Order: sequence, then structure tokens, then C-alpha cells
Amino acid sequence: MTGWTVLLRGVRHRTGRSLVVLLLAAIAVTAAVLTPAYARAAQQSVLTDTLREAPAYASSVTVKASGTSDSPAFEPALESSQKADAAIKARPLLHSLVGRPVTTVETEAIVPAGDLKARYVFRSDLCKLVSVVGDCPNDNDQVIVSDRTAKAHGLETGDRITLTVGGKPQQREIVGLYTPRDANAPAWGAHGYFREGASPDEQERTPIDAIFAGSEEDLKYVPTAQVTLELVYPVRVDDIRLDDADALAKDLEGASLGLLQQDLSLSSALAGLLNDAHSDSDAIAKTIPVVAVPLLLLVVGVLMLLVASLTEERGPEIALAKLRGYPAGKSARFGLGEVLFLIGLATPLGLVGGLAVAEFAARAVLAPGVHVEVRFEPFAAAAAALVAAFIAAWAGSRRTVRSGVLSLLRRVPHHTGWRAGLGEGVVVALAAAAVVAAWQDRTSSLALLAAPSLALVAGIAVARLLSLGAGARLALARRTGNVATMFAAAQLARRPGRHRVVAVVTVALALLGFSATAWDVAAQARQTHAELALGAARVYTVGSVDSQLLISGVRTAAPDGSAMPVLRRNGERYAGQALDIIALPASQLAKVASWPGHSTADLTALAGRLRPQAAPQAPVSGELSVRVNVTQLGKAGVKLAAMVAVPGGEPKYVTLGTLKSGVHSYSAAVPTGRFVGLALIRPAADSSAITAKLEILDVKAGGSPVVSFTDDQAWSGDQRGGVTGVTVTTGDTLKVDVQAEGNSDLLLTYVDTPPALPVALSGQTPDDNRAGDRFSFLAYAEEPQPFAVVERSDALPSVGERGFLVDLDYAVSRAEATTGMPDASRFSAEVWANANAPADLEKRLAAAGLTVLQTRTVDATVDQLGRRAPALAWRLYLLAGVVAAALALGLVLLVARLNATARRHELAALRVTGVPARVLRRGVRREHLALMGLPVLTGFAVGLGSAWLMLPGMPLVAVGQTTSVSWTPHLGAVVFAAAAGLLCLLLAVFVAVRLVRRAAPELLRGDV
Repeated sequence: MTGWTVLLRGVRHRTGRSLVVLLLAAIAVTAAVLTPAYARAAQQSVLTDTLREAPAYASSVTVKASGTSDSPAFEPALESSQKADAAIKARPLLHSLVGRPVTTVETEAIVPAGDLKARYVFRSDLCKLVSVVGDCPNDNDQVIVSDRTAKAHGLETGDRITLTVGGKPQQREIVGLYTPRDANAPAWGAHGYFREGASPDEQERTPIDAIFAGSEEDLKYVPTAQVTLELVYPVRVDDIRLDDADALAKDLEGASLGLLQQDLSLSSALAGLLNDAHSDSDAIAKTIPVVAVPLLLLVVGVLMLLVASLTEERGPEIALAKLRGYPAGKSARFGLGEVLFLIGLATPLGLVGGLAVAEFAARAVLAPGVHVEVRFEPFAAAAAALVAAFIAAWAGSRRTVRSGVLSLLRRVPHHTGWRAGLGEGVVVALAAAAVVAAWQDRTSSLALLAAPSLALVAGIAVARLLSLGAGARLALARRTGNVATMFAAAQLARRPGRHRVVAVVTVALALLGFSATAWDVAAQARQTHAELALGAARVYTVGSVDSQLLISGVRTAAPDGSAMPVLRRNGERYAGQALDIIALPASQLAKVASWPGHSTADLTALAGRLRPQAAPQAPVSGELSVRVNVTQLGKAGVKLAAMVAVPGGEPKYVTLGTLKSGVHSYSAAVPTGRFVGLALIRPAADSSAITAKLEILDVKAGGSPVVSFTDDQAWSGDQRGGVTGVTVTTGDTLKVDVQAEGNSDLLLTYVDTPPALPVALSGQTPDDNRAGDRFSFLAYAEEPQPFAVVERSDALPSVGERGFLVDLDYAVSRAEATTGMPDASRFSAEVWANANAPADLEKRLAAAGLTVLQTRTVDATVDQLGRRAPALAWRLYLLAGVVAAALALGLVLLVARLNATARRHELAALRVTGVPARVLRRGVRREHLALMGLPVLTGFAVGLGSAWLMLPGMPLVAVGQTTSVSWTPHLGAVVFAAAAGLLCLLLAVFVAVRLVRRAAPELLRGDV
């Protein structure tokens, strides 16, 4: 009989045990292969998610030129396109990813009739993006206007419209009226073509929707016109692979330099997006292998224990082989041949299994369309796992194979020696060093090893304590005659293999407890982060930053108040740190905003503090008259002017007349707006001191009073421009006493907002006094505005940990009453909506003139965060914990199975001696409760403690960003893990107790 025949017959004879070894070896290889395969897929998922999340116009490649007739912008678009194509084709990777460009040529046109302004645009794909009543323009002198612009300004198909471009008028024929198929389609980019209904500009011109031309030559008809040419190349972001990232960034840089020499600029946010994804990819490359280490070590440890148990069971066979004259080497091969054969057979199974599990994970939790790549790394991991399994098998069987024949035949258990104690000491020392290093830098990848290290220390400690405790209980039970306790304690104290099982179970449950807690905490942190980062259930980023259009458009789209306009100040910094500033309608805060940890009542109370009662606004239009009693005027030629705030612009000064002594009325026509004060305008170039006393008797518009003089908070002598010495006294009339120098105007301001705008602040105060409650900051006006802190918080909705919230109406009103709003480029506009907002809100906003550039929701943000580096690592960690618990349970059951025959004979012998079955059952329960119960409880407690200790300093949501740790009990991973641990305990006890029922005395006669 050959060695192979013996080996195969042995495998067949021990089918159940062989399948166990095959399965565990396959799991070991699967775990090894899963790590590189999953890591690679996770990195690709992060890259794909980052690129998909960006708006289409951000991920495209844009070639651009601007200027008049002496610039490339005036060249035929075809020539510029050929230059751009040549530069892109010179870089094969970039060329393989871009599609055909969309050509856009635009300039600004004035429509004298109605004093309108519009973007005058030619687009090569226009007819695909709009629905036209009439004809789509395809020739010179042909244009189309939007249907709503036509209705608002009395235009019809067939009309001739005059457009002034570059200062020269030209006639064009309206050949059709268009309606955008989707005003928010990514193809429109961030141009903001649809502006009908926006507030007039400083020249009092009303913006209207874009006017589209039939040919680009019409826009270049006037040499002095400022024309912008754009060639937008769409990029197939789903085709960008990890290996392409660096090469693609270099291609973009090279193409940009090549086109720059031809006076064309190439721009794309792709390079920045690739860089953003790179940090997460690096974190995945560092953390996922570290996460896999505990699982692999546990699998190897379980394999060693199992092989040791199998080899020990085959001890008599190995002894017989030695008695037949087998040399030591051949005896070892005889004992290990089956195991090594099964491990070799399991390697390809594990390789396929690892790739399959990684692919399943990719389809289930990674970005759609991301799959596992078959590369050399999984094959290298499988080979390494095979070597590690061989080593584990050798180490697990070495002691049995080297034992003497008598020891093997007598089945004497191997007792732990000094080497094991030394090894345990070394392990504890290394674990302690890992914990200390992780504690010092919990953001490092090494911190992920802290929980396994603590679990390992706990496992060794529990095993040692259980052994000592069992010995003490055995001595006590002998004295008291407690048979059940004596039986359980003897099994635990005299079988060293049980202690190794205890250590494995403790480590496995500690890993499960830590990973389940970390997953639950991280999941809740992602939900909280998403709600806090967005500020509402849905957030729409819109292209228009005209405050009046933003406010009116949102109110039109959501008249029920389920959505609100938000204006964000961009790029503000203080003390070298970014500062987020947003203005929103405080009255809608409780209905729309989402602030984790704050109830509706909290938000309502905050809204009241952000928008306290102030003086009523004073709308004016038409004829404004002011009656003044001048009792003293030390300077002639002083004029009285009314200050009127107009929407979207600076306050208008309207001269009412030159002041004269006595009671007189001064009047003039004023624009439609709100009255914000009076001004005393001194003669030009006269900086001498001025002394005056006057009394404002009334201010009327259309014969009706405009303002009251009784509120002392509403009136002040403005001291801007270095002017001091203006005192006002309120009452039935407004008394003004002037003792001033300098040549600046003297202002009597009517303040219809709080004197200092109330804010909710996170972080330190942006002022020299970092803890102060009052400060001035350049926010929503061209000069610093005064603010008062009414609420402090660690983090604010959409603001985060540094910034402030202010009421939108008050912020805009104060700006329009002083210097006007800053340039629109300093702001970005958003619309926040609650969960009950209309489902078609995006279309409603588009119809109201607001182009939606990006839509974000809390649910989508949570999903996207779930595919970031920390979540992907925690997901693998949770999987490792589940596998560890399953392996531990399997080991306990299999060890019990392997020793089942011997245990049944022992129990049968005890029953023959007169020990009742119920006492034996009680002893078996106590044995396995100690064997499983203490490790399960201790391990789970150690896992929870490790989480409490380590999670506060570890990234839970984003790379390099720690998050405050909180956990709300719910049916999550922690609850299920605890239930699973309890189920494992009950199952092990149930299986063990069945041994007593099957331990009939007949076993000793060989009848059963």
C-alpha cells in the first residue's frame, strides 16, 4: 500500500474531520485573499464616488478663450476646436476618456426696449436641450427667446428685436420661443442662463433669460464686443481607473501648457478631484491590511489548535507507526500528511472564495459598477496563506509527533511548560507596547491594532485565571464533596487544551464586541455628520446669488415654507482659519433645518433670538416729503437728502432741498424701496466745523406718515467717515443737535434691524477678544457689520465648528441700508428643504429662475460616507469580528466532538459508580459555562472597553478627522453581537449536555 493510498483512505475514513480542516484552511486563504482584493476595490470605489459626486461641469475639460477681435475668442470655433483636439490627442489616456466637445460662444447683449440685459449665446447642442415653439435658430440673424421672457415683455415669434452688443445695435429675428427641457441639466453648467425675474443691476437693467443665436458669427459681428469661447469636453469618469490617476493629472497639465502657447486656456477640476480621492485611497491602503491582521492571526491560531487536537487524537496511530519501525521523519509525515494535503487542496478554494467574497462586498457596499480586479496581489496572498497554514500545522502537531510511544498510547495530556509562559509574557509585552503607541496617536493605522492587542491580553489573562480558579474550586469541592463542581473543575484544571480554547473565545468575542461597537458608533456618527454638514434633509446649490431672486424664487417654488433660501459668504478667514458664514430666514429655522441633538423647541427658541423684534420697515415710493424746523444753522448751503434702500443695490440719496431756518417742507420723488434715514449734505470741499439744531416734525409718503420718532433704538446719528458730534433725541419729533467737523455727510439713520445683528456662533469669536459676545466682521456688506452673539455651540448646521449663522432678512436689509451687498462672486446660494418639501422642488426652482447646480440629501450623503475610507475599514473589521466569533464557536464544538467518545466513556463510568445523571449534567453545564460563559462575557466587555478607550481619537467619518463619540442604543450591530455571543454560549452548553444523555452504562460493555 503506497503512502498516497494510506493518505486518501485516512481522509475518507475521517470525512467529517477532514472537511473541518479543509474548511478552516479555505477560510484562512479566503481571509488572506480578501484583504488585497477588497482593498483594491475599495480604493477604486472611493475614486469613482468622488468623481461621480462632482457636478458634470466640474469633471469636464474646458478649453476657453475670452477677448475682443484680436483674441482667439474671435477665431472660428472650428479652428480652436482643432487646436484643442490636437493637444488632447497627443495624450492618449486623456483622449480615450473625453467625448466630443460642446461649443459655446457668448457675450452680453442689451435690449434697449425695456432696458433689459441678457446673455447672448450660441451653443452647438442647443436644440437638444430646449423645446421650441417655432423654429430652432440655424442661420445668421436668427434668435430664440424664452417663453417666459416673451410673456413678461410682450415678445412674439416673428418680431424683430434690437440687441446692442459691444455698443452697437443690431436687428435679429425671433424665430421661436424656447423652454428648457431641464433648466438644471448638467449640460448647462454653471452659466446661469435663466435669469428672468432677477433684480435690476446698478444700471437699472433687468436681467432676462439667455437669448440664443443661430450662428456664432452674429456674436462676433462687433470687433469691440467681449466674447467668451468655450469648448467643453465631457469626461467618462466611470472609465477612470486607479492606475490612471497620476497619468491623467500629468496629461491635463501637459495639455494645458500646450494650449497656453496658443492663447487658449485649459481648465478642469479633475486634478483636484483625483487628489481628494488620493487621501482616502492612501488611508485604505494603510488601514485595511491592519484590520485584517487580527483575523488572519486568529484563523492561524484556530488552525493550530485544531491540528493539535486532531494529531493528539491520532496519537495511538502515530505510536503504532513508531512501533512498526517508522523513523521520526516518516512518522511525522504520516501524522501530518492528511492535514497538509487538505491545506493544499483548500488553497485554490480559498483563492476563489476570497475573490468571490470581495466581489460580493463590492456589489453590496461599494460604488455601483465597481468590481474586483484580478491582479497578482490576491495570488501572492494565497501563496503566503498556504505557507502560513503549513507552518501552523507543523507547529500545532510538533509536540504530539515528538512524544514517546508510551505517552501517545496512554493519551497523557500535554501540560504547559515554561516556554509557553515565556511566550505569553512576550505577547503581553508586545500588546502593551502596541496599546501605548496607539494611545499616543489614535489617528494612526496602528490604533486599529489596539483592540486586538487588548483582546489578546484579556484572553491570556482569562485562561490563566480560569486555570487557577479551577484548581482552587477542585480542592474546595474535594473537601465539601460537591461532585458536580469537582467534575467541572477537574476537566478545566487538568486539560491544558481547554485553556487555549478559552483564550481563543475571549479574543474572538473581544474583537466582535469592539468591531460591533465601532460600527454602530461610526454609523451614528455618519448620520449625525451628514445632518450637521447639510443642515437640512435636502440641500440644492443654485447658480444665482442675487439675494432678491433667491428669496422670491424659493417662496414661489415652496409657498408652504418647506424650503428656505440660504446665502453663504465664501472664503472668509480670521486668524489664518476658514470661517463659514451663512444667512438664512430665522423664522423658518425650526421648520426646515436639521440640527442633531436639538429639538424643534430648541430651534424655535434660537430663531427668536436670531430675529428679535426691531423697528418696522418703512416702505416708500413716489413723492416723499419731510417737514423740518431749523432753529439754528451755522452754515449756508446744507442740503437735506432722503436715504432709500433699493433691493439688490446701494442706498439711493435723493436731495429734498436746501435747509432754511424755520419750519419748511422738503420733498422729491424717490425710487421704490424703504426709507433708511436722512442726510445733511454740506457744500463740496467745505471741511469747516458745522453747528446746527433742527427738529424733524414728520416724514410722509403719499400723504401718510412713514416712520415714528418714539423708538430710541431705531434712530442714531451715524458716525461713519470719522464724523462725530451728531446727537439725536427721540420723542414726538426727532431733535437733532450737530456739533461736527470734517467734510463728510451727516447721517440720521433709521435702523429697522437690531443695532447689532444677532448670531449663533461656533468656535472662538472672530475678534481680538476671542471670548467676546460682540464683534464686527465683513460679511454681507462692503463694510464691517456689527454682530452680537446670542448662542454658542460646538458645531452649527452647515457651518461646522467655526463660523456663525445670521438672519438672512436682517443681514440683507442692513447691507442695503448701508453700502449694499458685495460682489456676487463672494457668495454662493443654496436652498434648504425639509423632508416634506415638494418632490419636484428642483423643477419649481428652475421655473422660478434658479438653476440648480447640485442636489444633496442626508440619505445620499450617509451612503456616500459609508463608502469612504473609515467606513470601509470598519466594515471589514465587523466582518472580521463575525468570522472570529464563528471560528471560536466552531472550535469549541469541534473540540467537544473530537473528544466526544472519550468523554462519553468517562461519563458512563461515573454513572456506573453511582453518580446520578442530573449531577453529571450539572457538572457539564458548569464546565461549559466556565469554558464559554466567562470568555464570552469578559471578551465582550473588553471589546466594549476598548471601543470606549480608543474610538474618541480615531477617524469615524472622514480621514484625518476625529469625531465626538456617542451611541444611542438601538437594534444595531452591538445588540446583534451581544445576542450572537449569548446564542453561542447556549448552543455550546446544549451540545455538551447531550453527552450525558448519550453516556449510557452500556458503552462500557461495547454494546452501544
